[in-house]
Amino acid sequence: MTCYLIVRRQKTTIFLDMKESSKVDELKATLGGILKVDKDQVRLTKPDETELVNGKTLEECGVKQSTAKVVDPMEVKMALKVNDVFEKPEVTPYSVPPPLPEAMARGLSQ
Repeated sequence: MTCYLIVRRQKTTIFLDMKESSKVDELKATLGGILKVDKDQVRLTKPDETELVNGKTLEECGVKQSTAKVVDPMEVKMALKVNDVFEKPEVTPYSVPPPLPEAMARGLSQ
């Protein structure tokens, strides 16, 4: 089955789909190819701060079709190794659009 992931690091957001049977190493290799870094330089954590462990499948790490749907993908935080130490996973929040002008808001309520 296919899992849908949003991988985030600072201001970077990457949307991916992977099979439940894919190894975490494959996910890291895919991300490494996109970001031009070695897969060993990538650390991934789930929303509950659980690390995705190399050698395990996504399903074994709790990433399943039921928890990573196309309409509600699982958000995974990514940290890169800098100077032989992994950085703290940091995600910049999305911006919030300003409120609609009154004239437009009235049009929506009719």
